[in-house]
Amino acid sequence: MASWSLSALLVTTFAVFAAAQNRLYSRIDEVEGVIKDVRDQIQADSSLRMTQGVRLQLTVDKLQKQVEEMFGKVNSMSKSGGASIPSDVN
Repeated sequence: MASWSLSALLVTTFAVFAAAQNRLYSRIDEVEGVIKDVRDQIQADSSLRMTQGVRLQLTVDKLQKQVEEMFGKVNSMSKSGGASIPSDVN
């Protein structure tokens, strides 16, 4: 009778441990999924910031070129007598 009780106790103990282990592995899988999602989001955000930075720099460069061209045209007009520009503008 004692051996039956000991066997039943061992089987119950192993069943409890197996269930706990399964829950633990399930939880670990969930945490790994969340970590992967966060990592993917961080990479996407980083790529977006880089793309926006490049676009902003290209826009600034384009505007700077347009301003330089405009000043060149205005200076050309000024030298030909078409318009006068105060000397402190340049």
